[in-house]
Amino acid sequence: MIGNDQNLDAVRCGRIGVQYAALDESYSLMAVVDWASQKSRIDTAQERQTSGYAIPKLYATFRLGQLVTPAWGDTKLILGVENVFNTAYVDASTFVNMFYATTLTNPLVEVGRNFTMRGQHTF
Repeated sequence: MIGNDQNLDAVRCGRIGVQYAALDESYSLMAVVDWASQKSRIDTAQERQTSGYAIPKLYATFRLGQLVTPAWGDTKLILGVENVFNTAYVDASTFVNMFYATTLTNPLVEVGRNFTMRGQHTF
């Protein structure tokens, strides 16, 4: 049973984004925001409250078979910047245990700004 007979509401979270693709489909640009509402309807005897967040991510995809040489076929280079503003946040699904001291691993803070590069080839 939850303290004060509260009903637990699920944390609302989601992802929203927009994408632009060149007319010849040689490249595309995408902006995404992962978000979650504040987690406050909890049993305060066991867990700490966490704040909501909105984390922007930017991606660019380049079709190297069109931009470099047709010999590369359907090879893509995907570049990204995630957590653009280097926001410290706790994922909405993370349990922040009251029985342990606040440390680097309680609550488990998500990765800050990071850069990604990925190659993809479809055979």
